[in-house]
Amino acid sequence: MEITGRVQQELAYRVSDKDGFTKGLSFVQMEGRRWLGSHGRLTLIGRAWYDPVLDMREPEALNPRLRPGDAYREAFVGAELKEAYLDVLTEAVDLRLGRQIVRWGVLEGARITDRVNPLDFKEFFFRDVEDRYIPLWMARANWYPGPVQVQVLVIPDMTFHRPAPPGSEWEEFQLPPDIRTPSVSPRHTEYGLLLGGRAGETDLTASYLYTWDDFPAAFRSVFGVSGQPTGVDFDARYERLQVFGVTATRTLRRTVGSFEAAYDRGKHLATDPGALPASGDEIARDMARWGVGVDANLEGVDVSLLYFQEHVIGWKPFIPVERIERAASILLRDELLGNRVELRMLVLYFHTGRQYVARPRVEYRWTDHVKLALGIDLLGGQRGGDPGDPDAVRDFRFVGYLKDHDRVDATLSYRF
Repeated sequence: MEITGRVQQELAYRVSDKDGFTKGLSFVQMEGRRWLGSHGRLTLIGRAWYDPVLDMREPEALNPRLRPGDAYREAFVGAELKEAYLDVLTEAVDLRLGRQIVRWGVLEGARITDRVNPLDFKEFFFRDVEDRYIPLWMARANWYPGPVQVQVLVIPDMTFHRPAPPGSEWEEFQLPPDIRTPSVSPRHTEYGLLLGGRAGETDLTASYLYTWDDFPAAFRSVFGVSGQPTGVDFDARYERLQVFGVTATRTLRRTVGSFEAAYDRGKHLATDPGALPASGDEIARDMARWGVGVDANLEGVDVSLLYFQEHVIGWKPFIPVERIERAASILLRDELLGNRVELRMLVLYFHTGRQYVARPRVEYRWTDHVKLALGIDLLGGQRGGDPGDPDAVRDFRFVGYLKDHDRVDATLSYRF
């Protein structure tokens, strides 16, 4: 068996509210791959981590909102089987069976059609891409009939978005109590279909995903005796969602232009308290998402631009989100000293609440196996309301809520 992996040490120091060390993560990942004959290959990826930051600081210093009894320990120690799958390679079809990650789409980070795997919000979205996605047990088949690519997904795994643990530094939301999770059964299985091809100089895909919304709906009904209300009953459950998507990518000289769009059928959205007393706190609406991206090289600097919009079809004033959400990003990347030093600057901007994330970073490749990185994470914009307050849902800001979490972070990693 071929064994590879990485050992990584991460440090973070908050420089805004309650400054001090907030992370000292030690991380180990082992990867094993073995060929089984000429047509099969087994891959196993496991990881373990420990962060002794609680040995250095009181929990209340890490998160001022920490409550007694919160299970904050979950954020600092753990182990998991990240991926485990079997590849079966034939002349007609390639199969991958097991716990895996499948990524669709052409706009990095936009999550327009890339909705197969749920996300882990343990550290906001500051983890590497491979660490943010939660693998699912599924079967994936790739078929290449002529110039067309066909991919089919069958996903019986009922795993959904994983919020940051209660009381942790990055906590923003928690799953409703007594949530109803779909059982593993053929009736609840998710299915995906991706068709890819080329028209002239343009790469095209069309996709369909019959899935579950990774964010649960929490319906509320008033109950009582003899018609008199006596309390509120919450029915938290996951709802089915259909996602239709398309992508297009074309290269003109040294510039790559990309387009991606998706239409969601049956997305459940919150409503203002009391707005819909007869039907509860959630209402179903279709949503349309689209984005455009440009990747170019200007004077030796890689430049990536992205613009994104999200539309609520049939929006009403009692729905506490904007009818149209807008966001944009720019990524600059340059390499120096024979590609040993990489300079990177990422800026994300969200129109609602004038929220932003800025992430300047420098990486130094000491050897082919050892890499050092130093960066800054800056968050800003309107803070908005507390996500745990039902009356403040209209004012919640995903980024601005964490505006006092600016930090300096450093990473030392060794790959073997």
